[in-house]
This record gives sequence, structure tokens and C-alpha cells, in this order.
Amino acid sequence: MMGLAAGAAVAYLLTNKKFQQGVANTGEKAWSAVRGEVEELKERLEDTQAELEYYRNLHKGE
Repeated sequence: MMGLAAGAAVAYLLTNKKFQQGVANTGEKAWSAVRGEVEELKERLEDTQAELEYYRNLHKGE
């Protein structure tokens, strides 16, 4: 009986347009946040690489 109720609930949610739209919106927001964090990490890596290069060049002439 419990399996039947669970199956009916899943079927209802999968066919409910409002639910589908909510899931899609949540997915888009999550993906956007992930992309933003990846871009931030890339910028920090580039900054760190530039600093390393600066310090390498600073001590090159010694």
C-alpha cells in the first residue's frame, strides 16, 4: 500500500508543470552559483600565478 501511494505521489510530481518549473528554476540557480564560484576560483588562481611570477622575477637578478 505504501509503495502505491509513493508511486502515485511521484507520478503526480513528474506530471505537475508547476513542480517541473520549480525544479528547473532551482537547477538553473544552482548551476549559475556553481559557474560563479568556478569563475572566482579561476580569478584567484590567476592572481596567485601572477604573484608567483612577480616574486620569481624579483629575485632573478640576485
